[in-house]
Amino acid sequence: MSSRATRPRSRRGRHAPPGELDPVAESSEEVEA
Repeated sequence: MSSRATRPRSRRGRHAPPGELDPVAESSEEVEA
């Protein structure tokens, strides 16, 4: 979880999902949003 916490919020600004590393995280983000 350190990776996510360390990632700067550039795309969303919620919990900083690494889109370049986890494209699935972005999809989940939009679904939960």
